Amino acid sequence: MRKRSVFLLVSLVLIFSLGVMGAAYARWSDTVQIAFDVATGKMAVGIRCAQGSCEGKECGQQEQESAQADLQCIEQPAAAVSCSAGPVVCTIGSVSYSKYVDLTVKTGGTRCKPVDPGGCILELGNGGTLPVRIKNISLDTLYKKGGAVSLAEWSIGFPGGPRSGTGLKQLHNAFTAADFILEPGQKLTLSLRFQGEGKHAEATYRVRVDSALWNKS
Repeated sequence: MRKRSVFLLVSLVLIFSLGVMGAAYARWSDTVQIAFDVATGKMAVGIRCAQGSCEGKECGQQEQESAQADLQCIEQPAAAVSCSAGPVVCTIGSVSYSKYVDLTVKTGGTRCKPVDPGGCILELGNGGTLPVRIKNISLDTLYKKGGAVSLAEWSIGFPGGPRSGTGLKQLHNAFTAADFILEPGQKLTLSLRFQGEGKHAEATYRVRVDSALWNKS
């Protein structure tokens, strides 16, 4: 009877020890796999100009064409956005993504329906091999002249449903709250619309993507 009790006790200790060792090995294995993925993978997130309000045309030319299609002109300052790309950091297929883009916003003259003033569409892309957490989008002012220019409205095309709002603070809060992971090869659209005070306001913003590895905050 005593030998049987000792045998059962030893068996229970062995089973418990194996369970602890298995859990420890699983955690160690996961850690090693993550470290291996990070060491052998590539983190590369960029941004590009997908579409601007003038789409490569002179703003006056576009307004003239729009006026011919719809003669209802609105006598108010119009904002036009031009976009230039920085150095390329990655590609998805044949599409290149840059480290940053510079947006130059100008107001002046009048606009005619159906022109949407001051709008542009940017696209974020993960051209690397590792999932990336999008922490924020920064808009740094490089140049300003005349009246004030500000971000009026924005919209983010999250896969679970778009989010929209007004102002830079709400844009920052949206990315923080979403805790969004951009998978390799995945893209995300960001629509911005600016407004200016006065007929001759101008500003240039440098737009960057603030990102980190998926397992880091």
